[in-house]
Amino acid sequence: MRKTMTPEEVSQKCFEQFSNLTINVSDEDRWEAAAELQATLEGVLMERDELNNE
Repeated sequence: MRKTMTPEEVSQKCFEQFSNLTINVSDEDRWEAAAELQATLEGVLMERDELNNE
């Protein structure tokens, strides 16, 4: 059976993966990417909650 990750575990995993990348990215681009990732995660969590309530 597949383990469901908590939002904190997902964030930690993303952080670990992004930490392995060595690329030049401006802080502005980092904040934009972080905001997009957060919005995506929030959307996924809302969908999960809706499915759990059905």
